[in-house]
Amino acid sequence: MRKLNLFIICVLLFSAKLHAGMKVLEMNPPRFNKLMPVYGTCELDVATKQLTNHTGKLCTAALGQPGYYILVAEKNTLVRITINKKESPHSGFDYSPKGIIKNDLNEEVVFSHGTVTIINSGNSGDIHIYVGGEVVAQSRLSGATKYNVEFDIDFET
Repeated sequence: MRKLNLFIICVLLFSAKLHAGMKVLEMNPPRFNKLMPVYGTCELDVATKQLTNHTGKLCTAALGQPGYYILVAEKNTLVRITINKKESPHSGFDYSPKGIIKNDLNEEVVFSHGTVTIINSGNSGDIHIYVGGEVVAQSRLSGATKYNVEFDIDFET
C-alpha cells in the first residue's frame, strides 16, 4: 500500500476585538506525518504527541507534532479564545482541532473546536496554544491530493 504525506497547510484567520495590538504567532503547525490512502480516523494527542488510529489504519507513525501558537495580548487581561474547525474542500476529509491552552500563571485549559475558553494572559501577556485533534477520512484518500488542515483562532478581550 502506498503511503502519502498529509500536507499541513494551516490557514488561520485571526480576529481581535478591542485591542488591535493582539496577535497570534505560529511557531509550528500540527503534523500527522505519513498517512495511508485509506479511510479511517486518527487523533494527535497534544500532551503525549501520540498518534492513535481509532478506526482503520490511517496514521502510520506512532508520533506526530502538535501545532504550537503564541497569542500575544496585553498583560493580565482575560482573553476569550475559540478554535474553530473549517470545512475541508475535499469531500470525505475532515479535521477537528483540540488541545491545550496555557499561561504563565500555571493555568491550563483543555479545548475542543467551537468551545469558548477564557484565560488570563498572565504576567507575560503570552498565551500558549497547543493544537492536535482528529483527522477523519470517510472515504479512501488519494495519494495525488494535498489535504489541508484548516482552523481559525478567534480571540477577544
